[in-house]
Amino acid sequence: MKTFGYILLGYGLLLLLAGSRATQVVHQNALGFLLRHLQFGEVLQAFLVMLR
Repeated sequence: MKTFGYILLGYGLLLLLAGSRATQVVHQNALGFLLRHLQFGEVLQAFLVMLR
């Protein structure tokens, strides 16, 4: 489950960067997406989309 640990670490870093409530809502939706799609490639793409 190393990959899952890295996912949680990356998500934690994103939460630290979250400032506004709108951003927090986006992160909650992203967390739901991550829980449904735990494949690393899809998660990485989701992170890249959120960072744009």
